[in-house]
Amino acid sequence: MARIKVPASFEANAVELAAELAAELTATGPVLCGILTRYVGPTDTRGARIVAELAGAKDRLSVAVSYPYELDELGRHTLAALALATAMNRHEAPLSIDTARIVGACATHEGYAFTIATAR
Repeated sequence: MARIKVPASFEANAVELAAELAAELTATGPVLCGILTRYVGPTDTRGARIVAELAGAKDRLSVAVSYPYELDELGRHTLAALALATAMNRHEAPLSIDTARIVGACATHEGYAFTIATAR
């Protein structure tokens, strides 16, 4: 992993900047959270699947969907992320599929990270 040096001018104001940004994020705008997805290969008893889990959740919220061969890689992982959002809605979790939407995705070394935005 390559490390970059943070400019000294940033370090001098970092605590104040972080406090201001955290207060702004808390007071305005959508709530953002993440869903992480990963591929799980087949075993003797189960087929290949994509697992999606809520990033940073205290309770490990996750779902697994059978590997959808008809979709491309991003489509497979998106399907798993949507399945988790739907399951969370049915269990009255903090997110609701009616108010939540996926607003971004980024490839990771294990799968994808999806950003979910919900209205306050």
